[in-house]
Amino acid sequence: MKYLLTDIDDQSVYMTGQFFRDSAINPCIKSSYQFVEHVMQQVIDMHKVRFVLCQICCKILIIPVTAPLPFF
Repeated sequence: MKYLLTDIDDQSVYMTGQFFRDSAINPCIKSSYQFVEHVMQQVIDMHKVRFVLCQICCKILIIPVTAPLPFF
């Protein structure tokens, strides 16, 4: 599995402060780190922006990298 976060053979029983029974990541599994890297890269990509100076209103526009540039 690409993002296996727990050991399949782990039989431990636990509950978090929020009453979840399966919200732990096993730090001994390499795929746990791959999952965290993937999530962090997605967060970084979501917040990439361009700064564009609007020629009409002389304001700086903040536009997501994934969005097309506006035509002035």
